[in-house]
Amino acid sequence: MTFIEKIKAFCKKIADYLFIDDYSCIICRKELDDEHRHYALCDDCLARLPFKAEGNKCNICGDYIEQGVYCKRCQVAAPYYDKAYAPFDYVDDIRKIIIHYKDRKQSYLGKYITRFLVDYSYVVCIKCDAVAYVPSDKKSIKRRGFDHMQAVAKRFCDERELPLIDVISRKIKIKDQTKLKYEERVNAVKDAFELKDGVDVTELQGKTVLLLDDVLTTGATASAIAKIFKEAGVHEVIVLTLAR
Repeated sequence: MTFIEKIKAFCKKIADYLFIDDYSCIICRKELDDEHRHYALCDDCLARLPFKAEGNKCNICGDYIEQGVYCKRCQVAAPYYDKAYAPFDYVDDIRKIIIHYKDRKQSYLGKYITRFLVDYSYVVCIKCDAVAYVPSDKKSIKRRGFDHMQAVAKRFCDERELPLIDVISRKIKIKDQTKLKYEERVNAVKDAFELKDGVDVTELQGKTVLLLDDVLTTGATASAIAKIFKEAGVHEVIVLTLAR
């Protein structure tokens, strides 16, 4: 890192430290008035967010398709979850918000991520009996100081007055999947999760569970967890992520 880069990094840390919750835009740091504090975004930054475009999308995973009802992947091997929703594409400022929340010590962003998820869950009329989340591995939790999706899920449940079922544990750390093909991703996560010891599966049977995560890429992780829920008797698994 050059001297200039070090200075820029230092200045950014100071700016993050001085961030006034709900009163500054989380992207440009512009001071906000009362009507913009819900998402902590000014009009310009809100307008630039990569909201998912209107158009044809797969009825299961939500991926863009040119025609038909389902994408080719879901036609060949449908995931174990029943439906996936996401308000944004995983690019630009949304990508930065997610990364900064998880790995740049900006945990305050979790509140605004939750607000987007809560509001979008009402927009698309998601109804469920309980909420679950994709858990982080122990090393990531130790590095970050918290489980980022557990924190979001707790806030989400408080906002929507829904029970949180913290019943999934991660058995192994999943290697970086960015360069893996879909089949390789499926194999990488198929044995990565399990029900926690002592879970009473009778309390899950016949329920509709909403599974929260930050990003849905191939959907392999969400499908692996949904499979565990379905085997425990869950009737329906709906996935909600901030980005797709």
